[in-house]
Order: sequence, then C-alpha cells, then structure tokens
Amino acid sequence: MRWVTFSAKLLTAATLAGSLAACAGSYTAEEYDQVHSITVERAPELIELPVADEIDPRDHRRLDAFSRLYLVNGMTPLTIAYPNNVDAARAVEATTTALVQAGVPKERLQRGAYSVETEGERGIVLSYEGPRAYSGGCSNLWGDPTRVISNRTPDRFGCSYQQNFAAMIERPSDLVEPRAPTMADAERRQAVIAAYRAGERTNSEQADVKTGTTNTQLSQ
Repeated sequence: MRWVTFSAKLLTAATLAGSLAACAGSYTAEEYDQVHSITVERAPELIELPVADEIDPRDHRRLDAFSRLYLVNGMTPLTIAYPNNVDAARAVEATTTALVQAGVPKERLQRGAYSVETEGERGIVLSYEGPRAYSGGCSNLWGDPTRVISNRTPDRFGCSYQQNFAAMIERPSDLVEPRAPTMADAERRQAVIAAYRAGERTNSEQADVKTGTTNTQLSQ
C-alpha cells in the first residue's frame, strides 16, 4: 500500500514536470510591433477648397494645417489644381497667397487646370506626395485568451496601439531613418564654457524663479 502511494506521488510529480517542460518548450516570443508592423510608403495627400475669391476662417485653418504638414513631409511640389469650367483666377491667387504666408516657398507651388468632365467638380484641389505610415487592419474578434494552449498572446494584442501610433506620427520618415543632427549654437556654447571656467553659474536663475523651482545642487 505504501508502495502504491509512493508510486502515485512519483507519477503526479513526473506529470507536472512534463507539463511545465512542454509549456516552456511551446512558448513563442512574438512582439506586437513585429506581428502588427508599421509600413511607410509614399502616398498622395490632398484637401479640397471651394472656388471663392476669399478663404473663410475655417478653410484658412485647414490650409494652415495642410501647409505645416507639407513643410515637414512634402516630397514633391505642391499642386494647386482648379476646374477648367469656371474663372478660378482669384481663388487660385488667394490660395497661393495663403500658402506663401504659411511658409511654403513659392517656387514649390505648381498650378494647373483639371477636366471637370473626367474628374467631376471638386473645387480647388491642393495635393502633394509624402510618406504615410499605416498598419494592417485589426479584427473585431479577440477570442478567449484564457484558452490559448500555445501560450501565445492573442493575435490582436497591440494592433490598435500600432494603428493609433501610425495615425498620430507627424513625420513618418522618422520611422525609416533618424533626422540629421542640427548645428550646435557655438556662440552660446562658448559663453557657457567661459562662465564655467570663471566659476560662475551656468544655469538660468530667472527660469527657476518663474517656475517656482530651485536647483538643489547649487543651493547646497
């Protein structure tokens, strides 16, 4: 009887050890950013404005936002296309002026008419090509993660995060390669080094007063 009891305990321990070994052996480490990777491709960006002699405040805000994105991501000239069936000269001139005031170089602007018969009436169309980041679509079914015997995370895990990240990033090309470093302010750097060598404070005391903070290292 003792032998039977001892054997049962051995069998239970062996079964548990085998289960743990199988669980560890079947684990697959998959990062969500690899399963739901973000792709950066060149794609068109455009907005449409009504044909009008003046740009209303709402469209002016849209135009400013579009201009800022173009200055960051524009890979081609910015095209101002107008319908060929109306006199859009004043509308095109007003749009050009607004773009230049927003910082877009005038030499980067191109104008041209489009055929209403083939493309339909679309008003003033501003367009350019730039990098766009996107991730694959997410399924609506999570399943039951407690019943995944392969010990893997659910396939949808991290998908919505990647979708949001791709939609929010201002400069998709940053995901491909880093930006070039900006030039250092040599004049300011020399001033700080000279103050340091003279034993003077190199931090901004005025900023500490405005923000209500103190530099504990300097106060000791």
